[in-house]
Amino acid sequence: MELFNRRFIENGVLDFLLEEREKGRIRHLGWSFHGDIVVFDRMLEMHEDIHWDFAQIQLNYVDWRHAAAYNADWQNAMGDNTNAEYLYSELADRNIPVVVMEPLLGGRLANVTQEVLAELKQRRPENTAAAWAFRFAGSFPNVITVLSGMTYKEHLQDNLRTFSPLVPLDGEGREFLDNVAERMIDSQSMPCTDCKYCMPWSVWDRYSVHSPVRWYGIAYIQGLVFLDMPGLGRIEESASFADAGIRTGAAFVCQFRL
Repeated sequence: MELFNRRFIENGVLDFLLEEREKGRIRHLGWSFHGDIVVFDRMLEMHEDIHWDFAQIQLNYVDWRHAAAYNADWQNAMGDNTNAEYLYSELADRNIPVVVMEPLLGGRLANVTQEVLAELKQRRPENTAAAWAFRFAGSFPNVITVLSGMTYKEHLQDNLRTFSPLVPLDGEGREFLDNVAERMIDSQSMPCTDCKYCMPWSVWDRYSVHSPVRWYGIAYIQGLVFLDMPGLGRIEESASFADAGIRTGAAFVCQFRL
C-alpha cells in the first residue's frame, strides 16, 4: 500500500488522470490488478468517489478457485494468489466492468493433457481446449472484453468461431471445468507459463519455440523422466532447481537448471 500511495496518490498522478477524464481526454479510466489484495480492496473503496470505468483482472477456470495452488512461488510472494471468483464478485457487486487477462493462463489451458482434451472433445467435439477457456471467461455478465494473444491466423479463426456468437457455459459446464482444474493442479510439475522471460537462450532457440522450463513441464506431464536433445544432455526428473531468468527487470525463481 505504501508503494501504491507513493506512485499514484502522493505525487498527484491520480489527480491528473481524473482531471484528464473530466476534460474528455481520457474517456475510460480504470486499472489492472497484479497482486496485492490490500491495494485491490483499497481501489474498490475509492470507487464511490472516483467511479472507475473498468478494472482488468486475471480470470480463467483454474484461477477462479485455485489461484494459490497453481501459481508460482514468486507470484505467491507478490500476493498474486487471490481467486478470480473473489475479484470478479467484488467488481460485479459495484457494477465495475471487467476486462479479462490471462484467459488461457499463459497458454497452459490451450495445451492441456491428452486425457483432458479427450474429455473436452467428448462434450463438444467442435471446440478446442482454448475455446473452452474463452467460453468460461466470456460467460460472466460483467465481462466486457476478453484479451487474447494470437500468434497464428488459426488462433484468430478459432477465437472468431468461439465468440461469434458466444455460447455461455451453464452450471454443469462450469462444474466440469472446475473438476478439470483440480486434476490439473494434482498433475502439474511446475507453474511455467512459457512467458520466455528466461530467453533468448541460444542453444534452446535452435531446437524449440518453448522455454526450457516449459519443455521440462511438458515432459513430466506426459510421463517422461528426462529430455535428451542434441547439445543439451540429459535432464533428469530429479534435477536440482536454481534461480534463473529476469521478469521485467526483477529476478524471479525459474526453478530450472540444465
